[in-house]
Amino acid sequence: MRRLVFTILIFGGMSIAQQAPTPDPSSATPAAGPAATAPAPKQPVISQTARLAAAKTVYIWKIESHNDIPFNVIANGFDGWAKYVVISDPAKADLIIEVSATEREDSGFAVSSNTSTGINNGKSDESNKTVKTFTTSMIRMVVIDTHTKTPLWAGNEQPRNAARKNKTEDNLVDAAQLLFQHFHDRVEPPPIQ
Repeated sequence: MRRLVFTILIFGGMSIAQQAPTPDPSSATPAAGPAATAPAPKQPVISQTARLAAAKTVYIWKIESHNDIPFNVIANGFDGWAKYVVISDPAKADLIIEVSATEREDSGFAVSSNTSTGINNGKSDESNKTVKTFTTSMIRMVVIDTHTKTPLWAGNEQPRNAARKNKTEDNLVDAAQLLFQHFHDRVEPPPIQ
């Protein structure tokens, strides 16, 4: 008897399942197109550090700069680094390196005096001279992934001020080298000692 009841339940369940209405594909709502029926495959998420490590080519671009020293120092850093190949076409590069050196106008005053007597009715003449100088206030480097157009790394470095032009240039070189070193250490961290 139990077998008979069990057999009836199995066949009854199968006949009910066969009679269940199948969905009509023409009655589907337009918003539920193919994307709604099958989940889209997820793109693998790659970390910023992994993307920097996977890149092989870079394009270096100078923007917002009246001074070539920071750009030249950073470009030379990439030229001497075997990790990346510097190329001249941004469309073929894995990374775009944007280098900018913003400047602010300082007013410096240089006063020079020339005194001569007797030229203008025995009065002394003095001449004053005003000099305007420009100081680089910030060097900025931004590394952009060319495929996703997203920044992967950004850094700033402020050069120290100096009174003499050659010392100012030395400070620009030092700040640009330090900024490049920060990026280098991000991609290839120095060994822990």
